[in-house]
Amino acid sequence: MKKDKLTKLVNFAKWGLVILLLIYIAISLKTIENKIETAGDNNFKRFGPLQYDLEVGILKSMIIDLEEKIDKQSQLLEYIDENTRNR
Repeated sequence: MKKDKLTKLVNFAKWGLVILLLIYIAISLKTIENKIETAGDNNFKRFGPLQYDLEVGILKSMIIDLEEKIDKQSQLLEYIDENTRNR
């Protein structure tokens, strides 16, 4: 009886993490999309190629950070899944 409740609770938590991760990814991608739109031709014309390169570099680092966070979340979900199976 307790094991069933614990399994249900862990599955609920796991799906909650998945949903939060998807929301986070959607918000992050929307933020990156908005920054790319604003970092377009207007900034290139106004500030020149150096400022444009700086903004592109910042966006690339944001994407790399997002990928790392996704990897960490997937590792956490795998860990939770393995521990749930072992019980």
